[in-house]
Amino acid sequence: LKVLLKPRIGIIDNLDDTYTSADIGFSSESDWVKWFSEYSAYISHYAERAKKTGVDIFCVGTELSFTTQREDKWKDIIADARKLYNGKLVYASKDDNFTNIAFWKYLDYIGIEAGKPSGQLPSVEDMKAIWDKWHSTIVAIQLALNKPVILTNWMV
Repeated sequence: LKVLLKPRIGIIDNLDDTYTSADIGFSSESDWVKWFSEYSAYISHYAERAKKTGVDIFCVGTELSFTTQREDKWKDIIADARKLYNGKLVYASKDDNFTNIAFWKYLDYIGIEAGKPSGQLPSVEDMKAIWDKWHSTIVAIQLALNKPVILTNWMV
């Protein structure tokens, strides 16, 4: 077994799943700069904890889909994490966004959050259908980048 430390941002959404961390985004550049500055400090704190506790893999972000469009900011976050933590790094992408991540090349693993269908306990057939849906795309990205893929969260 390996230990993965995966900090996660929770969104207060009136408990109706209207918004998630994937929806974080801003219309002004100054708001983006502020968010990335604060997020970088947040991740740096956990990167130091990951080093102190000896975890095997550290996750620099989880399901932050809109923010991933800013490759230069993620490159900086990853570089800062590497200065503080000497283990392997991953980002945990939503299963509908992993093909859009331009910064996989800076990480050790490709991380994918695989979700459950329709908020209900999936059957074996449902889980096979989810895997079949993404299998060829995951393999293609893995081969193109020559990086292992980790399913960072299989929700059941």
